[in-house]
Amino acid sequence: TFTYNKEAHTYTLLESAYYTISNNSATDAGRYEAVVSIKNTVNYEWADGTNTDLLYEFVINKAKVETPTANTGLVYNGLEQTGVNEDERYTIEDGKATIAGTHIAKVTLKDNYEWLDSSFDGYVMWTISKATYDMSNVAWVYEGPYTYNKAEQGVTLTGLPEGVTVKNYIIASATNAGTYTARVELQYDSSNYYPVSVDPITWEIKKVKLDMQDVAWNYTNAFAYNGSKHTVVLTDVPSEITVTYTDNEATNAGTYVAVATFAYDTNNYT
Repeated sequence: TFTYNKEAHTYTLLESAYYTISNNSATDAGRYEAVVSIKNTVNYEWADGTNTDLLYEFVINKAKVETPTANTGLVYNGLEQTGVNEDERYTIEDGKATIAGTHIAKVTLKDNYEWLDSSFDGYVMWTISKATYDMSNVAWVYEGPYTYNKAEQGVTLTGLPEGVTVKNYIIASATNAGTYTARVELQYDSSNYYPVSVDPITWEIKKVKLDMQDVAWNYTNAFAYNGSKHTVVLTDVPSEITVTYTDNEATNAGTYVAVATFAYDTNNYT
């Protein structure tokens, strides 16, 4: 017997001028019959007294092919990658892919070949692992603590890698004084990359300290009765404060105690 090797194999018989040999050469795997025919059957016959053609069987076995194996260590990179290498002895379906995940390649032998491992079913599982975003440069931008200024203030992220964007900030900005914890929801290619996240940050807007240093009553000396109303008020009161007075006006002579009551935004001022 022979084994397929892409070359012609010849079943060798003793040649003679009395007969011809045909069909004794083949290339493809299979079972064949070489034919030996007497040239002149009128005058010649075989030793057994017959003159019919003699048939000699020969076989070319299929070449053995080792089971293909999957390429390992593949990581998503946005490009097409090969999970099962091509080979002239077989065809491959789904042996290449771009996206991360587990893939199954179908391997089909071409004619003249057979698997060395007869139990191989023709399917090879291979994997492209998810990639990892480089989050090493990601940081919160926080130049605080801030001081209340009636405007919106807050924190943002910087250093996000390509492919990662902010989907939503949560409590990352505010106007009023207080202590906040900011979080962020990120948007990215979750099919091909491992999850990413950023730790929350605590940030603060401090209350404004009202400057009461120059606040004083506009009363320096006692008034003289003149039949008119006399009034005392505070001066240099910060504009953020509303003053309500009690007993700060009088007409008749006497001693009075004026009381000033302050009202202001206690959430943002102190």
